[in-house]
Amino acid sequence: MRYAFSSVLIAAIVIVVASVANCQSANTPQKATGSISGHIIVDGKAAAGIAVAAFSVEASRRVPSTQAKTDSEGSFRLIGLAPGSYQVAILTGNLSGNISTVEGQSLSPSVRVYMVPAERDAGENILRFYAVRPEVNGSFALDHIAPGKYWIVMRPAEVNNSGSTKSSRQDATLRAKLFQEAEVQKKTVTLKPCEEVADFDLPYVAPASPQI
Repeated sequence: MRYAFSSVLIAAIVIVVASVANCQSANTPQKATGSISGHIIVDGKAAAGIAVAAFSVEASRRVPSTQAKTDSEGSFRLIGLAPGSYQVAILTGNLSGNISTVEGQSLSPSVRVYMVPAERDAGENILRFYAVRPEVNGSFALDHIAPGKYWIVMRPAEVNNSGSTKSSRQDATLRAKLFQEAEVQKKTVTLKPCEEVADFDLPYVAPASPQI
């Protein structure tokens, strides 16, 4: 089986697989030899490094029966499955926290919180870059984050010639700046599949000058 996901729905889509193929006769003991394979595409391109899992529909607890990551071509294969019904889901985590300021400091409305992949081999994977505008009180939340280690960077948003905010997924120059500033700010977090990280503290760093 092959599946294609859009970038808008990739973090939320759950596919229900009716059954895993069983080539054994009714009298033969069932073995966990089934497999499910698929392909994830985002914006017409193969999505590498995405964590995918199969969950047994009959199980009382939602624990992955098996999991895998997509390869460089966006393909995955979930193996070692006993005959039965499974849900195939993309595993993501969530991060929430607060930007802490000292007395007399105010949070600039241009500030953004960015997540940048800390693993060297993931630096070119644009799907591992995330950004959010914090609330006025400094709270922020990033959802549907792929598992892995990240740098957390706080900096002013940059705008393009049309006045739109630049995207870290679309602007290579911005990504390079984020990596440089990540080395200075030295704030990291590691997310496991389906993990919820809350109350992450991010000290406010006032911008030296507006970023254009």
